[in-house]
Amino acid sequence: MLEIANEIRIMSNAQIKHNDESEEEYSRRIDVSEQYLTDKVASNLDRILSNKELQLDARTSKELFGLFGGGVTMNGEYIPVESRKVYEAILAQND
Repeated sequence: MLEIANEIRIMSNAQIKHNDESEEEYSRRIDVSEQYLTDKVASNLDRILSNKELQLDARTSKELFGLFGGGVTMNGEYIPVESRKVYEAILAQND
């Protein structure tokens, strides 16, 4: 999963443009690629964090919720992570 997160960071900084591609097309292609990879990371996080056998303490759950806008179980119901927050967390990482 960290590999995918790193790919998102690389793609966000990449300047690979096709010869006949307009700036708008280039920007749209990058946005679509980043969204796909972010959704993949969010889905993997949800798969891991929604496991009923996973026992997180209150502090860890609070940190996950603050970072991802979800990824915790409250009142017996799993709250999924927010893709936007996952994307922001990935970009906020230091190299």
